[in-house]
Amino acid sequence: MSEPPTTIHRRRLDAHRRVPVDLDHLRRQTFGDEALQRRVLGMFAREAARLCEKLKEAETLDERRRTAHALVGSARNVGAFTMADIASQIERSDAPVAGRLRALDQAVQRARAFIAETLSG
Repeated sequence: MSEPPTTIHRRRLDAHRRVPVDLDHLRRQTFGDEALQRRVLGMFAREAARLCEKLKEAETLDERRRTAHALVGSARNVGAFTMADIASQIERSDAPVAGRLRALDQAVQRARAFIAETLSG
């Protein structure tokens, strides 16, 4: 059963309103250690981009699910909840996910830009 257009639209708006990375969540995850937060953000930015590319190149459903699952976990750990939600949808889907992959790519780009700005400040 598909969602009504208003639900889909609302979910898209929420994704654009939500910060790409919840820094309060990350602060709790790292017990307030700012140096650790910076290292984690840098590693996550690289890993998210790598996993997104690997998802685009996945040749089997199993490979796609494993890769999406890895991205869900790492994104949730740092507080990149929009990215985690999209990757989770990809992980659960048996159908083609080209639209979700585009949305994920946008979420990764937003998160990487946010992280770059955060780390430079």
